[in-house]
Amino acid sequence: MQENITHRIIMKLQSTDESHEMSHDEAMSIVWKFVNPNKYYHKEERKPFVWSVSSIGYGEFELVFSSIHKKDVEHFATEIDGVKEFSTKYGGDYRVTGIEFLPDIDFKNSFIRLYSKSGCQCLCKKTDYANNRRRYWKMVDAEEDKPAFSKSIENALYGRAESFGIPCNRDDIKVCYVSRPDPVEYVDYKGGMIPTQFVAFRLDAPPEIQALAVYGGIGKEPSSGFGLVIPD
Repeated sequence: MQENITHRIIMKLQSTDESHEMSHDEAMSIVWKFVNPNKYYHKEERKPFVWSVSSIGYGEFELVFSSIHKKDVEHFATEIDGVKEFSTKYGGDYRVTGIEFLPDIDFKNSFIRLYSKSGCQCLCKKTDYANNRRRYWKMVDAEEDKPAFSKSIENALYGRAESFGIPCNRDDIKVCYVSRPDPVEYVDYKGGMIPTQFVAFRLDAPPEIQALAVYGGIGKEPSSGFGLVIPD
């Protein structure tokens, strides 16, 4: 095991069936297989990590796991160590072909440009005046309502900072220049179609909040595989 554990790790996988396509549910099961085999995190607990899976060839995949806590990445790597092959409950059989720790980032006390590697979910509260003023959450379109989308990212970051004991002021977090070059994508997850958006933006925030975004994800449900961002 590498001594200098970082905040991000890549696990490379090879499916025994080159035509196999990994679903979001299956990717989620792989993450939990290695990060939570012994109830490392409670199901209802807010998690400090984010992940993303991408196809890199015929039956080849890269799973990026990232956390604001290095101990999570160390735990993940320890669980992988020595595993050569494994199966999932979704029928996929995989070989682990390698793991790689990504270098940490030197965050500056200014701003950072980011884009999402996995689609993010950003929501805002709406009021249904025709139905007894019922409040509900609605997906925000990054192109149609950039201010609301930016505000959703800011609020989510501030809420996660409070949860994980990262000191900050709400006014110190500013998201600007949101762009969504691609249309909304729908991810088949837990029997439903989840709308997600791939975006690029500039985050003006202290280094601790920049690190929270990069290592812990943005938007809603990072631990479910949404909102992993990387520097542009």
